[in-house]
Amino acid sequence: MKHQENITQYYNINAKSYIKETINIDMSENFDKFMGILPSNGAILDVGSGSGRDLKRFSERKRFATGIDISQELVNAAQEYSGCQVRLKSVLDLNEDSAYAGIWCCASLLHLTNDEFIKALKVMYIALEDNGVILISVKKGDKETIDALGRYMNYYQEDFIKKEAVKVGLEEIDFWETPHAIASRNESFITFIFKKNII
Repeated sequence: MKHQENITQYYNINAKSYIKETINIDMSENFDKFMGILPSNGAILDVGSGSGRDLKRFSERKRFATGIDISQELVNAAQEYSGCQVRLKSVLDLNEDSAYAGIWCCASLLHLTNDEFIKALKVMYIALEDNGVILISVKKGDKETIDALGRYMNYYQEDFIKKEAVKVGLEEIDFWETPHAIASRNESFITFIFKKNII
């Protein structure tokens, strides 16, 4: 878990520059597909709320949304920008049952090891209502590395995510691949929407 402490420290120190870099990124494709499948009622959880960009957009669509983030600086910023409640919490510590119609993980699981990712899937599955949906967007690849900013970063394979999602009881609804929103980064994101099966 040492890398998680390092990630928290990084975002606390660099919150302002991170917000400036990400707050105006257009996530319309992800957002529209997610909203098109999301049940018409029920709460949304934004995992890794960052600047509060996506929370604000959910709120503007008249959806009740809350967020979690591991950085106190980002929690404060997201609450101020979006007007939504944001808690200081890691997705790994999520302990709610059937609380959300949708869970939004847009570029927020990048700093998890494979084992942590599997744990996150399990706790998010429990937190979803029956027929709830989850969006997961991660960097495509097959490596773990420390990036140029000193952050632990995990690049995921499509098959790994699909296999682990099925194991916990999630059904794949949609999948697509897009280039990184910051053009200077030669990377791709793979994005999934899964639905919680009723057992």
